[in-house]
Amino acid sequence: MFITLFFIDSMNPFSQDFYLNLELKINEIQVSATDTIDAINKIVEVIEEKITELHNWLKTHSFCSQEEEILFFKEIKPKIVAELIYYNKMLDLEANAPTAKKIKTKYFEDELKEIADYIRKNKIFYQYYRSKATHNDSKYFTRNRSNKLRYYESHIINYDTRVSTSHDYNAAMIKANDLIVNYLESKIEQLKNKTTNQNILTKNTMQWTGNKIDLVELIYALNTQKVFNNGKSDIKEIASYFSKIFNIDVEEGIYRGYLDIKSRKITRTKFLNSLSENLNNRITNEDL
Repeated sequence: MFITLFFIDSMNPFSQDFYLNLELKINEIQVSATDTIDAINKIVEVIEEKITELHNWLKTHSFCSQEEEILFFKEIKPKIVAELIYYNKMLDLEANAPTAKKIKTKYFEDELKEIADYIRKNKIFYQYYRSKATHNDSKYFTRNRSNKLRYYESHIINYDTRVSTSHDYNAAMIKANDLIVNYLESKIEQLKNKTTNQNILTKNTMQWTGNKIDLVELIYALNTQKVFNNGKSDIKEIASYFSKIFNIDVEEGIYRGYLDIKSRKITRTKFLNSLSENLNNRITNEDL
């Protein structure tokens, strides 16, 4: 989970620590897991617990201003809900994917078409959200819901108005679909390159046992240094290679990981700094 939040004082019960704790739990599951479906199930449970905590807080919380409420329901809540949608969809895809390579490729491509169809059906809100428009924010992202609903909004009447607005779930779907598309495209690319990479997979005995975010930091550093193919390899290629040789799926969340690194307030390159310090200490100790 890669979420950066800027809560003001009235939101301290669910400040940065709330989401940092969630990210750490997910990283622990991903690092220690030996089975993909088992790992996803555990991650879904963790996210659901956090959303329950968030909803319990929302039921009694009053925002200080309309701007604060809009920020929460337009950007903050949709990020964590998007993760739940994403992992549930990933679970569905992993559990139902066919085994044959050609059929599996078509299976993932059909899923991409379904997302494209969903976007077309919801193009008005997609355009609004993508363009960062604000003129309807008070309608879409506040809990002061009008009693007069249009016919296509009739499903909203069953929503708990204490914890949701008319469109915060729609915003979460946009964010989730971005993650799902990235996942599907990665799967399709892996299938198309499977034969090429078979030798690497069969000889692989190395397992990355550190935090996934540390590997993301290392990959971006190496890419920035242009040490692969004279700087011609992009991030996704490097992440895909590292995923195979270290038995960890770092490719899928590589961009979200980088955004999380950029959002650090004190030391952005924590892992690289640690590498340098530890190596220097080792050299110094060996020279004694």
